[in-house]
Amino acid sequence: MRWGNFKFIIPFLTGVTIVNVLAKPLSSVIPGFNLLISFSPPGQVKLKREQWQTYQPTTVGTRLRDADRLFLPKGAKAKVICQNLVMWKVPAGKESIVREGCPSVSNPRLIDQGEDTAPTRNPNTPSIPYLISPRETKLLPTESVTFHWHQVEGAKNYRVSLRGPGVNWNDKTKENQVVYAAEQPLKPGTRYWFTVETDTGATSTREGIIGFSTVSEKEVQEILGAVEEVKQKQLSREAEALALARLYQSNEVYNEAIALLKSAIKDGVESTAIHQLLGKVYQQIGLNRLAREHYLKALELAKAEENLEGLAMTQGGLAITNGIVGNEDEARNYFKNAKATYQELGDEEAIRNLEKVLTEILGVNQGSQKSKVKS
Repeated sequence: MRWGNFKFIIPFLTGVTIVNVLAKPLSSVIPGFNLLISFSPPGQVKLKREQWQTYQPTTVGTRLRDADRLFLPKGAKAKVICQNLVMWKVPAGKESIVREGCPSVSNPRLIDQGEDTAPTRNPNTPSIPYLISPRETKLLPTESVTFHWHQVEGAKNYRVSLRGPGVNWNDKTKENQVVYAAEQPLKPGTRYWFTVETDTGATSTREGIIGFSTVSEKEVQEILGAVEEVKQKQLSREAEALALARLYQSNEVYNEAIALLKSAIKDGVESTAIHQLLGKVYQQIGLNRLAREHYLKALELAKAEENLEGLAMTQGGLAITNGIVGNEDEARNYFKNAKATYQELGDEEAIRNLEKVLTEILGVNQGSQKSKVKS
């Protein structure tokens, strides 16, 4: 599936289809963020967000905002990738405000793509063949696309279709995946829809018409250029996986972000940040059951690492995903735990934001009457 003169791009790809969610509404101000990618010694480099009462130990992969403060004792080291991909070596023996080393720019490369907004509310009902990949994501040029969906118990055959400008493709398979080999080429900067139906009558359209978009020719150059820039920084395995995943996430190329994080885990690189980000990306594209699996692993790791913010964020993710898939009691219990952890940090704003989202989700699940979240 080549686009114009972009055959040269293929060697840059990892062999995994790269994808990303629908474009968000344009804004006059693009919110960027910075990323902590190395520090030593462990436990000595500390972070204080604007809402927090005290400094807390931090971890590789932490997103940093302009007003956040970092404290490094004498002899300690820390590096941050700024929102424009410039590296900042944080000075030791003092407190630093992040904006001093990473000032805001008009065209950030690390972008907040609505990560803190209400999630996509797909319960991923096991009785339907809901699309797993590529799902609500942007796709970079590639020779073929492998579509993968949830395998429905009792289904022996699947009928699939792909629709979009210049594409009207159908196929049948006994497997829960199929390869589209570009008989009708995908066009850059275009939206496509994919549906699956089982021989038992179950259909993916029960979740709505799910699909993906293709990146524009200009975006391809910008994304691959930024990827190469990050790779040249010679980061640790964990830091590079997190930085590149954040970069792909910023450009809504979610499939590649997922592939990078899963590859790191397969190679034995596991941390709260890796699993928490993988859970978040799955949550963003509406795969809430898969998100929950990685949040549970992140929860286990956060407790072992004594990572208070990672613990709170993971508890919040578990509250939301359990609420979406219908586990309301578990959702309320995780919210209660997240609230207690955020209170320990002194972050009342995070509590309010989580409570608002969860109240809306439980209200939807329970009918037209919105119920208050019990804490």
